Amino acid sequence: MSESKEKKLTVKTRSDAEYIYIDISDTGCGIAKENLSKVFTPFFHPEKSSMGKKFDKTRIYLTSLFNTYMFLDSYGVKFDVESELWIGTTFHIKIPISSNI
Repeated sequence: MSESKEKKLTVKTRSDAEYIYIDISDTGCGIAKENLSKVFTPFFHPEKSSMGKKFDKTRIYLTSLFNTYMFLDSYGVKFDVESELWIGTTFHIKIPISSNI
């Protein structure tokens, strides 16, 4: 969000009988549509941000995102991401409620 006019991070939670839902949204530069399916890929990083600037620490952040995805996937946690360039990104996390965890 460093280049965004409005810097806002929003976390929303809700639940039902089966799941806990967490939505994490930012007002950053967004993720290009062609990269959305790759954000959980190990070591993926575009050469430039959506704003045309070179990334500095993005490889570390996306590797951490992949590691988090892999760890939580083993517990049945599901992730989805939506993003619009120049608007922001939202990660949707769906955590099963189970007495077996």
